[in-house]
Amino acid sequence: MEAGSNLYPFAGESDEYLKYLKSFLDAVGLGVNSLTPNSSISQATIDSYKADVSTARTNIYTVINGLSSAVSELKISESELS
Repeated sequence: MEAGSNLYPFAGESDEYLKYLKSFLDAVGLGVNSLTPNSSISQATIDSYKADVSTARTNIYTVINGLSSAVSELKISESELS
């Protein structure tokens, strides 16, 4: 990427990767939420996994929203310059 590059393809590609990660984390969340404690895994470990997945999902949502806002602001700025 260089100065003056069209950023929309990069934003679109990033958005696709982020959606893939969101979908992956949603699936991981379903798996983690179905865990039950047993002799191999404690409730504390399960709770830790749930917290980690929740944090990861929150971070992905934040990035997706930030990217969407940045693209919107870029469009507004470009329209104001033309």
